[in-house]
Amino acid sequence: MLRPPVRKVLFVHNGPLYRSDDGGIFGTHYSEAIKQRYLQLGDHVTFLMREARLTGETSRYSRISDDRFSFVPVPNLMSPVGRVLNHRTAMRIIDREVRAADLLVARIPSLTSRLAVARARALRKPVLTECVACNWDALWNHHWKAKLSAPWYYLAQKAVMRESTHSIYVTEDFLQGRYPTKGHSAAISDVDIPAPDAAVLDNRLKHIVTQGEKLRPLRLVTVADVGVRYKGQADVISVLRSLLERGVDAEYHLVGGGDQTRLRTLAKVLGVEERVVFHGALEHARVFGLLDDMDVYVQPSRQEGLPRAMIEAMSRGLPCAGARTGGIPELIPSERIFSPGELGRITEILAALADKGMQAEEARRNFERATAYSRDHLNARRASFYEKFLQEHFS
Repeated sequence: MLRPPVRKVLFVHNGPLYRSDDGGIFGTHYSEAIKQRYLQLGDHVTFLMREARLTGETSRYSRISDDRFSFVPVPNLMSPVGRVLNHRTAMRIIDREVRAADLLVARIPSLTSRLAVARARALRKPVLTECVACNWDALWNHHWKAKLSAPWYYLAQKAVMRESTHSIYVTEDFLQGRYPTKGHSAAISDVDIPAPDAAVLDNRLKHIVTQGEKLRPLRLVTVADVGVRYKGQADVISVLRSLLERGVDAEYHLVGGGDQTRLRTLAKVLGVEERVVFHGALEHARVFGLLDDMDVYVQPSRQEGLPRAMIEAMSRGLPCAGARTGGIPELIPSERIFSPGELGRITEILAALADKGMQAEEARRNFERATAYSRDHLNARRASFYEKFLQEHFS
């Protein structure tokens, strides 16, 4: 009996993936679990994205095994210079890999993904898009040069999503409203958390009591790249002095890679450098342990899809506050929402969350809300959507 041909899946995004000295492939947002997700669509998956070198300690990163997996680096197209110098080489690689694949999974927004979608459509290859963020918010809340390109990239993302036959959105409403599709779609977050364990909530409630007894500082935390301005950590650093003046002894913990210089300088200028703690990039599993020792999670972003880090914090029973950005208002009540840069409102919300009774109330609510984003629940919805996609294109 002849075996059916191997179905090859091509996954495209900006990346990067990291290559260690021994040739191993590692990721932060991309992991073995993400690879296994796309293997539901075929027998082999190739990741096409930028490459970075990983030297020294690798424990902060997730290794991706080479079982039914390959990684193809593509030159950097994320800067104007890169787009000019690397375009021809990038297009040659994209064309080769799209031709070799049986289907494309394109995470949007991403210039590499958009180019791959155009090539796949020209070759009549099946395309599944994942809309995970908003180009407009990302660029408009960057520097002035990015603002000039925001309208063009916004329209480009809109066009890609409009013509997509099968699309997964990480939000319930926000991205669907801004980038609607004429094809089939589903709202499925890309968060990856186990079903919340009741013991986690019990431990959180005990933590609230015991930390109140210790009279230690209120520990605020954000998990995001510290070198990306639109992640908004500067807003939280900017209110630390105001919190102190209101009698709230607070410190701010930042988890994430990126250049720390800008935020360290701001903290020093404001005289709060001793209250800002940089943890750097941490392996995904280690983030949960750190979250359990925090008191309030803050997502001050000016651009988001549906923030995985916030959902993960909610699954640990953490009280949360966040900006009126992307899908954040879908997760937490309006009383915990502020406009980006609204420092007075941020101060007011964080001061309120210093109250232990309020923390316990928010912990219960957030923990319950996070159950809708458990791994088993989302995997079942994703598998159903994948099956419809495969039936339409390969039956």
